[in-house]
Order: sequence, then C-alpha cells, then structure tokens
Amino acid sequence: MPVYQLIKISGLKDSSRRTIIFLEGGGCEARTAFCGLSNKSDRDIRARFDHWVDGAINDNYFHGWPNRADYKECFSFRWREQKVRCRLYGFLCHPRKSDPRFQACVLTGYDRKTSEDTDFAILDAAKRLKNDPHVKKLLESGFN
Repeated sequence: MPVYQLIKISGLKDSSRRTIIFLEGGGCEARTAFCGLSNKSDRDIRARFDHWVDGAINDNYFHGWPNRADYKECFSFRWREQKVRCRLYGFLCHPRKSDPRFQACVLTGYDRKTSEDTDFAILDAAKRLKNDPHVKKLLESGFN
C-alpha cells in the first residue's frame, strides 16, 4: 500500500475558494517535475496557478475535460519548454465538508507531449487516485 502525502505549493496565492496541491507517493511525479523546472517555466506555471486560483478561465494555460463524462474531474496545467508541450495533470475535488464550494486541484502526473493527443493513461491514473480511499481520507483530514 503506497503512502501518500499532500504537499502545499509555496508562494501560491491564498484564496478561500480554490487551491492547488501536489499528491506525492504511489508513483505521482508532478511535484518532482515541478521542482526541476527552469526559472522561466517555474514563473510561467506559478502565474498560471495563481490565474486559476483567482477563478479565471484560459484554455491556453489550463483546462479540464468537461465534455467527457469519464474525465470531467481531471485537470491539466499547460506550458511550453524549449518548444515541447509540457503538462501537469491531476484531478479536481471539493475536500471541505464544511465548505462544499471550496475546490482543490490535486496534481499527480506530468508529461512532455510530443503529439497533440492527450495520453489518457495519465488521466486514468489521476481518476484512480481521486477514488483511492487512502487519498480521499488524506484530503478530508488535510482540509477539514
């Protein structure tokens, strides 16, 4: 059984409505990829994180799959690094029982895309993690 841990992102804008965190353990590689970013990519993705936390909509920076019932709770932040399409993948959830409108984006996966197509195996992994009872319990205890 993997041991999971929630990792806050330092310097992220505070909000009573949204947050972004990393899930570590069980093969999650989003935080490792994030920690290895160049200074420029780090600034770019942090600005995109803050933009999402503010409630903005910008499909060039981040998006979900609202028209795909099987992936509607998955989410991705996107950027380019040296002309390569990079993505941090995860899932959306509402972890606060006391505030069901509060939304968290839990980042779990990373990909350097070489084609236009999404690797749905990464989204399937995010869905499995979202439904994992240990992850659910961790999210509930981490936000309530």
